Amino acid sequence: MRLGIVLLSCIYLLSACGGGSANSTNYPVSLVPTDGQTRSKELLDQATVSCGDSTCPTEVALLAMGTKSMAGSCTSFLISPTLALTNSHCIPPEVRAKTQKPIDTMRLLFPATADSSARTVTVAEVIFFSKINPEDKMHIVGKLPDYALLRLNESVDERGYLELSREGVPDNFALSAYSVTPTSDTAIAGTLGKHACESMMGSAIQPSYENVFTSVISFSGCEIKHGNSGSPLVDANGKVRAILQASVDKNMEDITAETYGVFDDDFLNLATNISCLNLPGVQMPADTECSVDIPQVELNEGLKEVITAAGKDPIALKRTNDDLNNKFTAWTKSPASSYVPFHWKLVPLTSDATTFIPVPLCYTSEKLNSTYDLTAPEWTLKGTLDSRFRFGMSITENDLINFMTITSDQSTPRAPTNLTYSCSNETASLSAVPFCGN
Repeated sequence: MRLGIVLLSCIYLLSACGGGSANSTNYPVSLVPTDGQTRSKELLDQATVSCGDSTCPTEVALLAMGTKSMAGSCTSFLISPTLALTNSHCIPPEVRAKTQKPIDTMRLLFPATADSSARTVTVAEVIFFSKINPEDKMHIVGKLPDYALLRLNESVDERGYLELSREGVPDNFALSAYSVTPTSDTAIAGTLGKHACESMMGSAIQPSYENVFTSVISFSGCEIKHGNSGSPLVDANGKVRAILQASVDKNMEDITAETYGVFDDDFLNLATNISCLNLPGVQMPADTECSVDIPQVELNEGLKEVITAAGKDPIALKRTNDDLNNKFTAWTKSPASSYVPFHWKLVPLTSDATTFIPVPLCYTSEKLNSTYDLTAPEWTLKGTLDSRFRFGMSITENDLINFMTITSDQSTPRAPTNLTYSCSNETASLSAVPFCGN
């Protein structure tokens, strides 16, 4: 299974380039034929948005766009009565190139809520958009901070605004995504709703996310769709911790991922950490030490990183070792081992120490002069990836317990004896196995 990054930029409904051209870029979007500026303007004028439920926030809007080459939508949210944030990749090409003005091509549509009536406001200026270059082969799509600051043509102070947090994003942190999801393939229309998400460090999709101030974080648990780009991810106190920017497509094959296997499906996504924003002219809380220039890696490199990190994690290694020893101890107390006159130790069966079996540590009878047949377990350590592409070790016991034969070679009671054992087609000699009472 191969992970491809799918940026959630706008449902672009119209484009002079056509579907094939746009989908060949690193920013896949949905397209339909267009006859240019006139139709694009009509779609912009006819754009609509509604609330999905009673939790609809007053500060979040559908960002509608219509230029000479495209029409579409993203999500945006207020950070002051006249300023809003969204993704950099949501800014239309003509606006980025300054060949068309945002006031003619970009609007924020706020839906009617229990507290506010519907309102549409034009964008007067794109103050700033972060650098993302899909044509740069060194750029890893979705893993650079992706945000843009908009100035509105008029104040919308009656709707309030969201407070930005500089506290960063911890691991396994609960987040709520307020997103506008498109409801049509032929018009700019959407519904604003809420989705429960959770941050996740240690994932192969973003191995650099290892502290609360990493500039691009990964999160999961909520399904993200085109048009959700620019959504605020807020904490339990309503403060914005991150801006949603991309989801991860798991529908492509990759031999590396298949090797480890992924358990249950999950929704894997990326977002820009609010702590790392540099917003011109915006008063932000105290500075934080953000990891902006983080290493950018593809999936295969990400897998190598998380596997290496797991192999060096003393807590994870101790947990695996304890689990294995607990299984071994439980077996030594079971009837399967107790009728044979030995105490046992756990040894690796394979040279790479991934498969372990019990072998005699010492003998308990006065004299050994028999061949002992018994079933003995074999435990295998295996690297796995969970549904969030985090690496770990699992311990499995063979479905069919292996057959073990032990033959003694002893002439004197309580004297050290030579034992030969055979298990899983492996044969070895244990010289001078002592009497347990010595």
